[in-house]
Amino acid sequence: MLGRLRGFTFIELVVVILLISILAVTVIPRFLDTSGFDQVTFEQRLVALLRLQQLKAMQLTNNTCHRVLITNERFGVPYDAAGKDCVGNTLPSDYTSFSDFDKSHYGLSTFEVTGADVTFSNHDIYFNSLGCPAPAAGGACGNTDVAITITGESTRQICIESQGYIHYGSCDNG
Repeated sequence: MLGRLRGFTFIELVVVILLISILAVTVIPRFLDTSGFDQVTFEQRLVALLRLQQLKAMQLTNNTCHRVLITNERFGVPYDAAGKDCVGNTLPSDYTSFSDFDKSHYGLSTFEVTGADVTFSNHDIYFNSLGCPAPAAGGACGNTDVAITITGESTRQICIESQGYIHYGSCDNG
């Protein structure tokens, strides 16, 4: 006599397929959605650029201009056509076009922000030799914090405290 065959019943197979399809419909689109990715990436790049300019200000004290310009669409170090920084109030369209060295980490090019639904609050930030945000090149430390808002899928903030501490989050002292 043949032993009873072991296996899954038809109902068990249908239930498993149904559960897998429900998971596929609800979970997989969350992994494929990149709408918040640009915002977080730009936030991290902005903090890195702010910290870089702050360190340059504390190390290269003979140059009084260590600046980050933040416009509604993007941010960076303003350069003129010759590659001289802190000239003018516009950002170059491409940071890789300068011949002296790679400045691609000095801001967002227009190509990088194309299609990204991310905006920034406008700021013109200078750092002095103490690493504090100053109102102008070579200025003294201010007494107010600088709050930078990044709006995209959510609203995020970067804070530069009056004594130079740069961190993620709001400037609230609570």
